[in-house]
Amino acid sequence: MIYEPFYKELRLRLELSREVETFSDGAGLTAKVECLISLGGDGTLLDTVTFVRDKDIPVLGVNFGRLGFLATTGREDIHQLVRALVARSYVVDERSLIHRMPVCPCSATCLMP
Repeated sequence: MIYEPFYKELRLRLELSREVETFSDGAGLTAKVECLISLGGDGTLLDTVTFVRDKDIPVLGVNFGRLGFLATTGREDIHQLVRALVARSYVVDERSLIHRMPVCPCSATCLMP
C-alpha cells in the first residue's frame, strides 16, 4: 500500500508493472498494514504520523534530508532496513505525540475544556 499522491508522482516518472493499493488519508490505512515507511525528513515523518494516529501501526522514518532527529535511518541503509523488515528483526521504539490545545481568547487563566 502506498500514499496515493506519491504513487501518482512515481507513475509519471517510472513505468510500473502493476497497480498497487493506495491510501490518501488515515481512514485508508487498514489493519493489514504492518508498518508505514516515511521517506523524507522529520517534517515528512510528522505528517505520516498524523495518518496513523492511534491505529497501532509502527512508522519508520528514512531521512532524505540533511539532519534527522526523528527520521534517523539514512537512505544509504534502505537495503538493510528492508531485510530487517522482511525478517521481522527490528525493535519498535515507542514515541508520544503531543497535541496542541486551543487557547481561550477570554484570558490566560481560563480553564476552558
